[in-house]
Amino acid sequence: MIVLICWFFSFPERLETVINSSYHRTSQLLIDVYDIPASAHEQALREFYQDIRTYLKMKHVSLYGSVNDLFDSLFPYLYKFIVEGKNSSVHLSPEHIECLKNKRQEINPNPFGVLHYNMSHILNKALSTAKSYLEVLTLLVETINTTDHVTLTSKCQHAVTRLQYCSHCQQEVDIKPCKGFCLNSMRRCLAQLSVISSDWNGLIMSVNRVQSWMNQKYNAEHALNNLDGKLDTAIMYALRNSNHFMHSVSFIIDWFMN
Repeated sequence: MIVLICWFFSFPERLETVINSSYHRTSQLLIDVYDIPASAHEQALREFYQDIRTYLKMKHVSLYGSVNDLFDSLFPYLYKFIVEGKNSSVHLSPEHIECLKNKRQEINPNPFGVLHYNMSHILNKALSTAKSYLEVLTLLVETINTTDHVTLTSKCQHAVTRLQYCSHCQQEVDIKPCKGFCLNSMRRCLAQLSVISSDWNGLIMSVNRVQSWMNQKYNAEHALNNLDGKLDTAIMYALRNSNHFMHSVSFIIDWFMN
């Protein structure tokens, strides 16, 4: 019966692929557009995406804190990008960079406005939904495993045989199977088992509910695929509004030097 849920098992792998792709696009954005070398942003970026992986593994991670840490680490290099564009003779020492990193959240007005908060909110909601989906998948696997000793009826065997034509089971993940194809087949197989059938129906409702969330605003793959765009928008906001916070930054640097 494992073929019944084979397309479910590709979900964690798809997320890992999307996470890796998002990391590389974001890194390339920082290098190509904002002249922030890999040596300057690689550690912060890897820690950020590792926090995402850790969160999806059901461990407690504050994604709001992770986003803040990322912006803290990038801000000194963004400031360097701004000032060097105005005066190429300006040089920021490692001490200046560390100071700006530690003081970024004290700058008023916030260089990124509310855009990094919006990024945190969408990411948190999307990954929370993905985590719920993974939890339901675990329950589905446990339910399937309890049926290993069950003698299948001929109707159930026929239903499972039909699943060989499921596009996801054939690794054709871009082709969607009929709605409810796998889940409804399993429901028919478990109908004879009253002790399991009611629990399975409850799981089906949970799966459908979480899937509907994922197909709407808070889709994990969509949110991860758009992280580089969200970061780009936040940085562009800071560049356009740099005159509003540069005085505050200069004050921090002068205070540090004295």
